[in-house]
Amino acid sequence: LGMSDDSIALLAPRVTAIVRPGWDLRVSDDVAENKPYLRAMTARPFIRDYFPGYELYLWLDCDLWVQNRDSVDMAFRGAKLHQLAIAPHIHQSYAHAAAAHAWRRNGLRAYFGRDFSRELLTRPYLNSGVIGLARDAPHWGLWAELFQVGLDACSSALVDDQAPLNFAIWRSNLSLQPLPGTANWLCHLALPTVDVTTGRLCEPHLPHGEIGILHMSGKTKRPTIPVTNADGETREFAVDFRSRGPIRSFLDLNHLEPEGNP
Repeated sequence: LGMSDDSIALLAPRVTAIVRPGWDLRVSDDVAENKPYLRAMTARPFIRDYFPGYELYLWLDCDLWVQNRDSVDMAFRGAKLHQLAIAPHIHQSYAHAAAAHAWRRNGLRAYFGRDFSRELLTRPYLNSGVIGLARDAPHWGLWAELFQVGLDACSSALVDDQAPLNFAIWRSNLSLQPLPGTANWLCHLALPTVDVTTGRLCEPHLPHGEIGILHMSGKTKRPTIPVTNADGETREFAVDFRSRGPIRSFLDLNHLEPEGNP
């Protein structure tokens, strides 16, 4: 999707395959020529085709990172049940701004009309940033089919993989394994807090459970959170992966046992 040659060379020894996807769905010439990165969305219902031979598949957006492996294992457990493992936009700490609701509603309306966008009033909206799904699950085909319906309806003016996935689940009552908010923590709905005893990012309210997968969604690619150490000194730290070391050092956690591989 546009990785540099240096990035490909760095990754190649560490992975089984690197694949360059095509346009699996019909889009306008303008989108195909000027927005090739949108293949990251149109390729999602076809992941099993690009990487054949596996029983289970896990998709992780590029703007998230895994802090706790348990969330990954949970997604695979849901996929083994032939259910779609996916997190809804639901958590007691989330604040849903009007703009966020409008974005979801407008996507559904552009793809499937005004009546179907009203489903948002009664259905939990599901985030496709983290997905676990079995190879032979029926979700893939219906997702792709409705994605094309939506693209045709809006003349490819909007490329949105979440609207057709949500609609496919609602319309056909597809099997679902809802993941907790900590398995795909949406920073645009609530920034995390820090456990000062461990330096780990956690839910901002009780019970302050540890976040498994942190998703820097929306306009939160470089958000900062205040962290206060034992001396009462406060600093702002970014929530991306690179902040882990500075946060731990600031909290003087070097005495803790070193962590295993993330």
